[in-house]
Amino acid sequence: MSTDEKHSVSHRGQALTKVVYYLQNNLSPKHLVIPVGLIIEKGRLLLNCRNDPHNPNNHKKWEFPGGKVELGETMEQNLYREVKEETGYDVTIVRQLQHIFTWEVVQVEKQIHFQVYLVPFLCVISGGAPLAATTSEVFESRWVDLDDVLTYDLLGENGLAFTKWLPELQLCLT
Repeated sequence: MSTDEKHSVSHRGQALTKVVYYLQNNLSPKHLVIPVGLIIEKGRLLLNCRNDPHNPNNHKKWEFPGGKVELGETMEQNLYREVKEETGYDVTIVRQLQHIFTWEVVQVEKQIHFQVYLVPFLCVISGGAPLAATTSEVFESRWVDLDDVLTYDLLGENGLAFTKWLPELQLCLT
């Protein structure tokens, strides 16, 4: 059994996860800024299948590589770090897309309420190699045709965000 699997069934692991979510909700800012890597290669976009067994609403959902900005990080530094951790690739940012997508997350039963800002960056691979196995955050990475992205079970409002980004993304690719 892997460490992640052990923690997902262990009472200590489950308690620690609850403490982390509680502290994040009560001590963290109520705004999450998430740079998103729209990584394009040969006209296809890279998607990640999320590994989050402690949060069934997010577990095995597809999303774009990226993660929340940590204190002291720029959006670009965050994007480079998150993409490397999640995919194994180094990327070069081609440009930031214009439409920052925002939505509100409310989970009354867990007393969670915050705002999410997805900041899209068009990127290309500049080095590294794909990760061979599942990471603690990602089950699988997959190259997807732009026309097929919305057929995946996307996390949260990623599908709606993608529909806003698609026209500009297509212009960049022509």
